[in-house]
Amino acid sequence: MTTPLKLGDPITIYGTLLVNNTPTNPNTLRLVIIDPLNVPTEYIYGSDEEIEKIGTGSFSFDLMATQRGKWTYQWFSNHSLTAFETGEIEVSNAITLFSGNDSNPSVATPFVDFRIWDSSGSLVDTGLSAQRTGSDGTVSVNLLEGTYRISAFKLGWIFTPSYFDVTSVTTTAAIVGRLMESRWLQWEDLESIVDKATIDRLFNDTNSAFRDMVMVEQVIGQAESMAETNLLRSWTRPQIALLAANDPALRAQAAWLALEFASERKQEFIAADGKGRYWAQYERAMKHFETLSKSQNHSRGEANAGHGSNSGGARRPVLAPNQDPFVFAPGRNGRGPGGF
Repeated sequence: MTTPLKLGDPITIYGTLLVNNTPTNPNTLRLVIIDPLNVPTEYIYGSDEEIEKIGTGSFSFDLMATQRGKWTYQWFSNHSLTAFETGEIEVSNAITLFSGNDSNPSVATPFVDFRIWDSSGSLVDTGLSAQRTGSDGTVSVNLLEGTYRISAFKLGWIFTPSYFDVTSVTTTAAIVGRLMESRWLQWEDLESIVDKATIDRLFNDTNSAFRDMVMVEQVIGQAESMAETNLLRSWTRPQIALLAANDPALRAQAAWLALEFASERKQEFIAADGKGRYWAQYERAMKHFETLSKSQNHSRGEANAGHGSNSGGARRPVLAPNQDPFVFAPGRNGRGPGGF
């Protein structure tokens, strides 16, 4: 059985000699270790202290794996003409994932999320809670030898999925993308309110395991445009982006719009009335944006975004002296505050 381990992990090899299904002490015992470069090393019990007896007919050996790749071992005794116990150990490769820019591939793109699938189409769990590049545009993951497909995700970017092979000497794998329109609604905003398995089903590619980033861009762009249709009554687009950056609740409302638009594209998410699964949340989100645009709601991000003209000027949000952090201008009748 193959046991995947990372370089530097403690590795202990066990062997038990059975004679007629009974653990039996051998007169002589040796262990052959073959490294990933197919170089064998032999250890003899009694001469090499690395082999330790742990019970009748049972022995252990602490392997110091100095190379990534496939290690094999064989236990031999005087009771057997062949190895009485054999096995394999996979020591995974530390692969640096690199997200390049097609206009300048040598410049990495920071904060990109990766998904990795093996040759059977199964999503690979690399042991990281988030396979995301840092500010330098790279992230290190541990992978066994094999062929993998890699996809990258970052809102406002399109990355072309690619295949790469991991061997005992592989150190890097790159994927290249290009910048699209800047977005204020982020991919994480959708995953923060709906589980990832549902997101995979909503945004997959012809029922495969791969999210369709073209569909992602279309749906998130549609959600942003719908929200801005209301919000532009009071704020400019740069102000809306700043507003959203400082107000996670506002982004969550826009995320519900995107999820409804996505569900309306998938038959399994459409109800008998033709509405998507998230129609109720969609209606509440639209009400939120309409109310906010008319200065009838406070937003957490308003103090940072400032105020706009609010067409007609009836209820214009303003920052008042000596008041923190935000108040509304007089109401429509000129008496009393606007908003709530």
